[in-house]
Amino acid sequence: MSPKYIVAFNRDRDFYQVPIALAKAGKLERLITDFYTPDSLLGSSFLKDFLKRRSTPHIPSSLTASTFRALFLQFVIRLPFISESRRYKLFKRLDRILSVKAGKLAKESNAQLLIYSGYAKEAFEAVKGTGTQRILFVYHPHAQLPEEILEEDFKSSPEIAWSRNLHHLESKLSDNNRLTEEIKMADLVITASSFTRKSVRHILPDYKNITVVPYGTREDYLEIPLIPSNGEKCKFLFVGQGVQRKGLHHLIKAWEESKDLNISLTLVCSVIDPGITDKIKELGIEIKQNLSGDQLKQEFAQADVFIMASLVEGFGLVYLEALAAGCYTIGTENTGLPDLGLTEEVGDILPSVDSATVAQSIQTAHQKWESGKLNKQGIRDFVSQFSWDRFQSAIVEAVDQTAHKR
Repeated sequence: MSPKYIVAFNRDRDFYQVPIALAKAGKLERLITDFYTPDSLLGSSFLKDFLKRRSTPHIPSSLTASTFRALFLQFVIRLPFISESRRYKLFKRLDRILSVKAGKLAKESNAQLLIYSGYAKEAFEAVKGTGTQRILFVYHPHAQLPEEILEEDFKSSPEIAWSRNLHHLESKLSDNNRLTEEIKMADLVITASSFTRKSVRHILPDYKNITVVPYGTREDYLEIPLIPSNGEKCKFLFVGQGVQRKGLHHLIKAWEESKDLNISLTLVCSVIDPGITDKIKELGIEIKQNLSGDQLKQEFAQADVFIMASLVEGFGLVYLEALAAGCYTIGTENTGLPDLGLTEEVGDILPSVDSATVAQSIQTAHQKWESGKLNKQGIRDFVSQFSWDRFQSAIVEAVDQTAHKR
């Protein structure tokens, strides 16, 4: 009989695609999460948007297990008077609650484990010595390599001290040893990008059992109407937090160097490092915040080029969204873009992150736009091959190979 798996994570991580993959293959024993909408409530008008978002038609609620304690902690974490340090501690407690429940259920049902990083330690420990498969999905890079990259970057970019300090706080409060322990206990590690795999081997160079499965493209973004790239200016778009990790400070410096080109830039950011806001205003760059889902899709539709020179990304789903909307896409090697095999007609992958490299890529994209070589339909056709169905099949293949080896 084919083995079945218990999956555990908080919220609606990755649109439930990992448990969907197992459910479609008849391999899902149970999804452990903070809250999953019971089938009986899906037609309810009460909290309709929330209830719809916390479910998927591919997984019946009978294959899930929610915990009131985890849901209650989600509510407490969002209270405005909770300090940042307390908030992180509560998140860690929530992680442990889900992990303990997953381990207990695995022992009771004799099921295998496919757990997201951060939720695996107690579950893996609970089944130690039982022969249960322990598979870990590492969706964020291990912190050590990103920390070194950001620290080196800060030496030449002191203006982003605010977001650098914010990242330091997050690193201090996060339990990096927990991820290392989870990896050591895992029979297989799955990552969404080669960069995340690199971060694992950076801390554990002898760990070999790592499979890269790139994420899939959102179907609703493939349905965004394509607006031809023939406007008065070449329109660039950045979508993300305006902090050091996303490389916005390098983009702003590069934009100043490129101001003689016929280009415009829109930033869609919930937060921007105060150290670069004055320069953004000085350059006349447009900032937009609090956009609805439809408004954000419209920004992608109107853009010719998407640019986010991230220093660190576990993958960067926004790149897939941009490509699906037909945007020529600029990113870096420290993202999931190299795993897509981008051609020069589709985008540009920067080998390093600095203002000169970013400025050169801006100029290249502008030249393509000016000569009419930005083909939005061609870009969409390229990325459409990276479907969620493809992701799901690769997940099932990875767990099957691990089961076969055992």
